[in-house]
This record gives sequence, C-alpha cells and structure tokens, in this order.
Amino acid sequence: MNKKSTPFIIIAVIAIFIVLQAFFTVDETEVAIVTTFGEFKTSHTSPGLKMKTPFVDSVTKFDKRLQRVDVPPEALLTSDKKRLSVDAYARYRIINPLVFFKNLTNESTADSRIASIVGSKIREEIAQDTQEEIISAKRESVMSNITTMSNLFEISFAEVQNLDNGLQNSDLSLYTKRDQQDNFSPADNNDIASILTNSLDSEIEVKYYVPLQDIWGVEVIDVRIKRADFPDSVESSIFERMVAERFRKASAFRAEGEEQDKEIRAAVDREVEITLETANGQSAITRGEGEALAIEALADALSSDPEFYGFVRSLEAYEKSLMNDTTVILDPESELFKYLESYTKK
Repeated sequence: MNKKSTPFIIIAVIAIFIVLQAFFTVDETEVAIVTTFGEFKTSHTSPGLKMKTPFVDSVTKFDKRLQRVDVPPEALLTSDKKRLSVDAYARYRIINPLVFFKNLTNESTADSRIASIVGSKIREEIAQDTQEEIISAKRESVMSNITTMSNLFEISFAEVQNLDNGLQNSDLSLYTKRDQQDNFSPADNNDIASILTNSLDSEIEVKYYVPLQDIWGVEVIDVRIKRADFPDSVESSIFERMVAERFRKASAFRAEGEEQDKEIRAAVDREVEITLETANGQSAITRGEGEALAIEALADALSSDPEFYGFVRSLEAYEKSLMNDTTVILDPESELFKYLESYTKK
C-alpha cells in the first residue's frame, strides 16, 4: 500500500464513522427523542432518516404502537352496596415522546403509573354505578367514562395558577360536586362563571384537570373490564335472581306473543266473515238475476205458445212421476193420453 494514500484512507474511515454517528433511522413503529448531554433537544414521531450531532447527541427510542397494561384486580363496592371483584386492562399510546421521557423515562414506569391512575378511576366509577350497570349492556358506557377520566390528570389550585392564563387556560377542565351529589361532573357555564369570579358557593367542591398527555405524553385509548365476579357467598343468590329475571322476561314475551296471536286470529276471523258475507251477498244478487232471466224466458215462452208450453209442462210433470217406478192412471180425455194413443196407432 502506498504510504501517501494511508492518510486519505484514515480520513475516509473517520468521515464514514462520523456520518454513521450523524444519522439514525426511526422505524414506523417507533418514536425517538434526541438529548444533548442529558438535556432534551428534540423529538421525532414520523419514520425516516434523521440527523443528530455526532458524539454529542444521544437517541432514545420508544414503541409508538398500542401498549397494554393490566390493572390488578380489586374487590370493589358498587353504589348499591354489592361487592365485585373487577379485573381490567388499559391500552395506551405514546403521543409526546419528549414529555414521556422527561416524566416517565421508560415503558415499565409508564405501565406502573398508568395502571395506578386507571385503577383509581375504576374505583371511582364503580362506586357510582350499580351492580346491574356493570354486568349489563351499560358496561360500555361505564368503560367509556373510565377512559375519559383516565385521560385527565388532577392538579391543585396552586398548579392551576401557574398555567398560562390560569383558570382560563384552554386545556383546563373543571369538575364540580354539590353536597347532595355522589360524584363529580363537568362544570356547567354558571359554575365556571362563578369559579372565574371567585363567587362559587362554599358547598360546591371543585377539581381541576389537565390532559394526561400534557403531563406524561401518553393517551389512554381505552379501558376494558375483562371480568366482574361476585364473591362466592353471594354468587348463588345472584345467579338465582338472574334466572328469575330471565323467566320473568320470558313470561312477559310469551304473554305478549299470545296477545298478538289472539289479535291476529281475531283480525283474520273478522276478515273471513266479511269475505263470506260479501260472497253470499254477491251470490244472492247473481241468483236473483238468474231467476229473473228464467222468469223472463218463461214468460216469453208462455206468451208465444200457451198451449205448447202447457203441454211441455205436463210432460215434465209426468216424467218426474215415471222416474220413481210408479203406475200412472191417465184420464182418457187427457191430452197426454190422446197423444200417446195417436202415437201407438202409427
């Protein structure tokens, strides 16, 4: 190797090494932050080739896909004083990697913190709901409420004052609760106006929330209750009540079906009766018209040849008599006897 080319090779190797140190890639499933001697510099949420200062900046990557964290099962008391063992899990996603790294550092810490806050919201929500709401179709709305509240981070009034614009900060959410209420709910316009003017009734409690992603850089996508079991001591009685309830609903459906069956049968019978009456009436009309035509034809025949018509009617009468194998005695002076006599002489 030529000694003159050695420095160029060394410089090329160093240059390649520096270039490799200056660039890094972010996969489409990742988010990354760049720090300079531990100081937060920038974050990257889109995939591709990124640049950093060689040997000075450090890169930390996190998975931006949905993360699942199991919430430890707890025995909770519902609003109707029924005890439930609730087993749930939550799914979250990293939204702001810089805030996430600054406050949570890594995924294991995030799992622990999120499981804690979601568990707290589950306890609060279950305490407001009844047993039926949790085990019925209303469970979806219960989980939706838990998800919404899990994305809010409670802060103190002193921390509110440190926010930009204080109480008028656009990201601030206000919740209130009166003495006769069991839970906090979003403050209405009147309560918000009273809070801003410091004229809220002393009996009203206030809680202040900011988005969780502003504090931890994550968003809770959903919370799912996997199981809501009852203690063994009350499980059998609960199942008995559930069976009784199903029988009650079945009986109600059966009674409703029988009632509808009677109504349909009555409607069909009424329709049949109307149809028959209409047919009978039409039949009587047709029969009357036919008899009228027959009488008219009979009158025409009688008026055209009364003697012949009388003779034909006599034949018809004799025909009916002879069909029964009876003996008929004719008067020698009758028209039929004279006709038969003249016919035999031929």
